[in-house]
Amino acid sequence: MKKILSIAVCFVVVLCLANCGSGAAINYNDQIVDYQGKIIEKMLALSDTFQQNNPGVMDAKLKALQLQIDESLAGIKQMKDFKGNIRLRDGAIALFEFYQSIASTEYPEIINILSLGVENITDGDRQRLLDIQKDITEREAQFDNELQAAQKEFAMVYGIDIKGNKYQEQIDKLGK
Repeated sequence: MKKILSIAVCFVVVLCLANCGSGAAINYNDQIVDYQGKIIEKMLALSDTFQQNNPGVMDAKLKALQLQIDESLAGIKQMKDFKGNIRLRDGAIALFEFYQSIASTEYPEIINILSLGVENITDGDRQRLLDIQKDITEREAQFDNELQAAQKEFAMVYGIDIKGNKYQEQIDKLGK
């Protein structure tokens, strides 16, 4: 069941940049990272509810996630390019729109299945959860890869060192 929970944060990549290079470039990147971080926090909170079998709690966490995605997406769409660079911002927009899609389609389906209770979940339901997980993982990989590539390019162009993701340990625990 823990493996199914990992769909809440499949291959989510949040890269932070160290304090070197252009201050404006760091601030620009950090804004994007902050928007994504807020979404990741809500995804992790939602995934924590999956084993509770409490539809009300799961629905409340899903609504909080959906609101955060909308807020982060609106904020990032207001960001201008950075000295002509649009790849980083646009990569984040594409990823956030993907999050928006799964939060309105796949996550409600997951919650509906989990709300049945462990004793009422059929083999077909379990298979559906696995299929959803696989589908999300495969689709998300392309967005994550593009955002990672854009961020690495941005860091290289503006002389910024990339450092680790503060959420990675929590994300890795979900996969176990």
